[in-house]
Amino acid sequence: MKVMFYSPTSLRYGGGGEHYILELVKHLEKYNVSSLIVCPELSVGDTERIPIQRIKATLDKVSAKYFEFKFLPLTVASSDSPIPLLGEFKKIVQVARDCDLIYFVHSGAFQDVLVYTLKKLRKKPVIGGQHCPIHFQWGKVHDLYVDTLGKSLLRKFDTCHVLNSYHLHLFNNWGLKNTYLIPIGVDIEKFKPKNFKRRQKKFKILFVGRLMPEKGVHTLCESIKIINNSKKLIQKNMEFIIVGSGPLESLAQKLVEQCKNVKYLGYLEETLPEIYHDCSLLIMPSHEEVFGAVAAEAQASGLPVIAFDCMGPRDILINGITGTLIRKRDAKMFAQKIIDYYFLWLNNYEKYKQMRLAARENAVKRFDWNIIAERIYNMLRETLKHTHGGVTAT
Repeated sequence: MKVMFYSPTSLRYGGGGEHYILELVKHLEKYNVSSLIVCPELSVGDTERIPIQRIKATLDKVSAKYFEFKFLPLTVASSDSPIPLLGEFKKIVQVARDCDLIYFVHSGAFQDVLVYTLKKLRKKPVIGGQHCPIHFQWGKVHDLYVDTLGKSLLRKFDTCHVLNSYHLHLFNNWGLKNTYLIPIGVDIEKFKPKNFKRRQKKFKILFVGRLMPEKGVHTLCESIKIINNSKKLIQKNMEFIIVGSGPLESLAQKLVEQCKNVKYLGYLEETLPEIYHDCSLLIMPSHEEVFGAVAAEAQASGLPVIAFDCMGPRDILINGITGTLIRKRDAKMFAQKIIDYYFLWLNNYEKYKQMRLAARENAVKRFDWNIIAERIYNMLRETLKHTHGGVTAT
């Protein structure tokens, strides 16, 4: 089976969708699935978290091909919806000829039009993978598009793939029958606890994510200030570690200047498993998350997680057992939950340890890439099987 992955953003951007593709094509190789990845020369905000040399080295190991296309210099392109130049689109149509099906990383208006056009021209089945929110709180025009043309095009795709139960229920309500709920996987051998013994002298709280408004960076900063201003004794025994990059990086840097117990490490990847090992708790103050891979990584590493109750974390965490979901998006409440976990760690380590064990077990049973890859492969096979003219891959 040969699958073409179409993404509206270069893998060099290194966001959740880009990491997903890189990991998935590696795991699909054992099912004799070869991959072609097509994306624009677009890295949002000129951010390149993954060097092109590393992308090529990773894909060469699994004989996957990678093609970046040039796009029109239009306003719509700068809003993460690049339109290929005519000559480039012809190339995409050409390379799609030898593929059995197309997996579309759905994000950004008008990309679905391009993929639907590709489907009609090449008569290939398409799986629409919903890797971004369906609706944006700040995007009325985008939401109008989704509720009209976008919804209509989704019905024309052969299969839809969602990462959370909220999107599953929404798609079912829209009458999209071939919808699969399959979360993002985590490498449980890469992300795992060293041991569950009490080692740290300080309670270390970790934030990992892009430094942008929807990730709750303002809430993060406010919560840390609340704790430091009201709990001087606790402040000495707590350390906050911030990992990530993005447009709000200056807030993290300013926080380091104001608070002695805050470290900002910038963007990290290779050493991230070690960072998880050295921490006691992951906090995710995101206002919205389609999935939230760092929560799965943290749980695989044996860390409880505090997050706001939104799609993604709502599916990943077992509230009260592997972490805590906070319904009200309030910095004071978030700060108090951090303090509650500190006292649990300090005064009842056995119960805290049980949460760590439960978090690890939750990740192993539900998010192991080996399990997820098999489910994705079955989705690919079933899509081919039920598509007119499709064949069942072996």
